[in-house]
Amino acid sequence: MALSVTNTVKNQYVGDINDFRKYGLIRMLTGEGELRSGVCWMLTPDDGRTDGRFLDYLKQPDQWRNLDKKAFEAMRRIVHDHKRRDVSLVEDSGVLPNAKFFSPLLDDNRESRASYIAGAKAALRGAQLLFFDPDNGLEVKSVPLGRKRSRKYLYWSELAQFSEADCSILIYQHFPREDRASYIRRRAAEIVEALSDVFVYSFRTAYVGFFLAVRAPSMQRFFRARVKTLEHRWNGQFQVQYHGNG
Repeated sequence: MALSVTNTVKNQYVGDINDFRKYGLIRMLTGEGELRSGVCWMLTPDDGRTDGRFLDYLKQPDQWRNLDKKAFEAMRRIVHDHKRRDVSLVEDSGVLPNAKFFSPLLDDNRESRASYIAGAKAALRGAQLLFFDPDNGLEVKSVPLGRKRSRKYLYWSELAQFSEADCSILIYQHFPREDRASYIRRRAAEIVEALSDVFVYSFRTAYVGFFLAVRAPSMQRFFRARVKTLEHRWNGQFQVQYHGNG
């Protein structure tokens, strides 16, 4: 399977088609600000690649704008009016109402990374939905914590520190070179095992995926309703699967 275009968290990708879908998903899951959200960008330096230029959707408002007018207009302003792609513009745009953000750069160093996670916990305390946006997604065995390129991943040991709070967690996930349906099932099972007592949803788009882990039983009904709205309003842009709690 060929590699797909990704939407890693670097400023160079802000406003592309995956970014638009990402904010649409968060807006739907939070009820457009009904829940307090916390965004841990896991921001890494730009790398000069050109795969953040997937902006043609902004030239096709008839096709895309009605999916989420506020998200579409926010991305259009950032890309075309500001002519500068930076997560700070997303934070200031109001596209994610009732949200807190944590945006320092993340590096590979194990010690500084521990400080980063501690800072994120403090900055995002009180969020009812936490979103983690690592370059590649959840950890892989070939890249241990502290190794070169580990900044591209979110590690189970770090995720567990946030799961202690009674909040739901949304995670960005890049697709590797393997069958996507099998990969999603495997990753969902790993999330259930790592966090325990969570219900997991997966959201698959044309290029990337997301996992939602819900711990509080009281939130099940809320998210079930939001997911139904997402599927209806986004007209097939997200393939949703409910994985239960193992």
